[in-house]
Formats: sequence, C-alpha cells, structure tokens
Amino acid sequence: MLNSDSTDDQKFNPNRKDLNPEPQPEQFGKITVQIQLLLLAIEALIGIPLETILQVGNLLKLEPNVPDQIQLFQKKSDQDSLSTEEMRSLVLIICYIAQQDQVLIRRALGLVEQMAHQKTEFRQVTLLREYLDTFNQSYQQWMTPHPQTPSDLDTLAIKLLIDLLFYSKPDSHQQLWLTLIESPV
Repeated sequence: MLNSDSTDDQKFNPNRKDLNPEPQPEQFGKITVQIQLLLLAIEALIGIPLETILQVGNLLKLEPNVPDQIQLFQKKSDQDSLSTEEMRSLVLIICYIAQQDQVLIRRALGLVEQMAHQKTEFRQVTLLREYLDTFNQSYQQWMTPHPQTPSDLDTLAIKLLIDLLFYSKPDSHQQLWLTLIESPV
C-alpha cells in the first residue's frame, strides 16, 4: 500500500505531458466526476483517507502547487471542475495507487467473481462488505448532486473495482486519460 520504494518509483515514472489530447471545456465536469469516483473507490478499498492518497503527488514529483490545489478536491462541485493539470495529476496518482495495490484489487475482484458464481450476496464477505459500505458512505457524503440507490451504488462500486484493475497495468495512465477524454459528455 502506497509504497515509496525507489524501485517502484523507477517502474512508474509517467509524465503529465504524456497525457494528450486536451479535454474540451464541456468535458471538465464529467471528467471531474469520473476522477472523483475512482478516488472514492480507492479510498474505500484501501482504507486510507483521500488526503493521504493525494500525498502520492509528492512521491511522483508532481509540481508542488498541483497537489496543494486539489487538497479540497472532495468538496468541489460540478460547477467547480478540475483544471487540465489537476486532472492529469490525479490520473497519474490513481494509476500509481492502483499499481501499488493491484494484489488487493485482484483479491477483491476474485471474491466478487466467486460470490457471483455462487449466487451469494457480496456483503457476506468482510472485504467486500467493508468496501461497499465505505464506498456508499463516501459517495453519499461527497457526491450529493448525483443521487443513487444503494443497489446502484454497489453496482457502481464493483464496476470501479474492475476499472481500477485495468488502470493498475504499466502505462495505464494513458489508457485512463483517453477513456476520460473519449467518453461521451
């Protein structure tokens, strides 16, 4: 979890300049929400606060002002979208953490698959119950303009786990960026 080992830093040495093309202004709100959802999923699965997650910016040697600007990220609204540089920084942070916690992500998804195969409720497994409960609570707290039912939130949380697995691969920051940019507004 959030390992600052220098060998890990060498494996994950992305650059925000790798993240092209530029998003269109009308996409900023949608991209902000998508990034926020991924961060909520990471926070719920790993069990560390968003503030700690954002400190990964220091490990990645992002410009000092960008992590400072996103400290209040979780309080932003749709009308107060992230800047392009903040988006790029957060994409790098999300992918780095997903890479560091790939084993936990795989374990959670393995349990999801096992429970689905057995046609058993996900919440019967402690790891999944804690993840889903924490995700639901965080979502209700920070994403109030986007109300969801508990069932819809569980589905969203599982989908985000699958997404995080894809973003845990090397150079996945480019894949995540393109997904954010290319998805419809």
